[in-house]
Amino acid sequence: MDDGTRNYIRSLEERIEAQGAAVRDREAETAETIQSLLEDNEILQQRNQQLEWEIDSLRDRLQDATALSDARGKELIGAQTFLSTADTISISEVVSKVAALNEEVFQISAFLGDCLICRHEPPTAEQDLQEIFETMQRRLGTEIAFALSQQPHTEEKEPNRLLAQMVLQINLVKFCYRKIRAWHSDIELHHLLGDIFRGIRSSQQQAVSGRWRALTRSEIELSSEKWENEVTASISKIFDVAGWDFPGPEQRTSFQRQLSTLFNAIKEIRLVLGQQFTSADLEVRIPRTNMVYDPSLMDEAYSEGRASKKEVKAGEVAGTIEMGLVRVQPLQGSEHLQEEILLKPKVLLGPTFRDALHPPSGTSYSREERHERIHRSFEEKN
Repeated sequence: MDDGTRNYIRSLEERIEAQGAAVRDREAETAETIQSLLEDNEILQQRNQQLEWEIDSLRDRLQDATALSDARGKELIGAQTFLSTADTISISEVVSKVAALNEEVFQISAFLGDCLICRHEPPTAEQDLQEIFETMQRRLGTEIAFALSQQPHTEEKEPNRLLAQMVLQINLVKFCYRKIRAWHSDIELHHLLGDIFRGIRSSQQQAVSGRWRALTRSEIELSSEKWENEVTASISKIFDVAGWDFPGPEQRTSFQRQLSTLFNAIKEIRLVLGQQFTSADLEVRIPRTNMVYDPSLMDEAYSEGRASKKEVKAGEVAGTIEMGLVRVQPLQGSEHLQEEILLKPKVLLGPTFRDALHPPSGTSYSREERHERIHRSFEEKN
């Protein structure tokens, strides 16, 4: 091999060595780049994980803040009654609503009084009638219960319509009174809540007790699902004792429709007295049966052309045919309550009731005449 060939081979080897070195350098640089990228990727993954943790933390904080905001909002809504110091209805409007309920009671009672017929054959056994009579004694008083029990033994072919209206009014007024004043349908809870309220009223300012009442009433819904059954059951007992009945299914259906209007009026007054008026306690009132008549506390109904003033003064309450309304406020520094009469209840006195048992021969008062008799004596006094 000559020198030229050897030089050429040496030159090729040097070139190959140089190219190999260059390749190795590039491989090293590539390896470094890859390693750097891997490290950067790991850093980015760690950062991404950290950001995800931060997002989760922010999401949890947002949920907590939202839940807290909702809770505070509900608390503010629930406390709205407490925060408000103004009544949402005037006293004159409340009086009008109670008067309208009394009128509704009259219309229903007058309707029944107009359509009743005598039932010649009692539908219940004598023992059952005795139990019903005792129930009537507790609910309406002995005098009225006894008078009803004597109706089947009269010679009249038609019911005593004035008597029927009086008794039905007394019965419906008692029902309305109980439902308006009820705290709860469960009798034990009713008494418990009533005791709590009276304790708060005697120890706290009116603003506190009034708003406690409003908030408590707003959270307790008194179901009216069984009201119709209660009313029809009580009226059926009156009919059984007195020997009265509906003339047919049409009158019974009409009566049930009228009850729906009555129940709505009761619910409205419950809302007004329980929640919408808090600056004082407005309460419906009916005098106790057998209470001595006091003209400063009540008005007498059906009184014209009957008794002397002495007899009126000595008369006892046989029943209440229209509810009254009073404003109740605690006396400062005392546990006693001060009552202001806003609407006097109208009562039926014993002598008036006994007169209704024996109306003049041929007397049959129309609904309009019976309505006029209720209010005439009151208008004459004023």
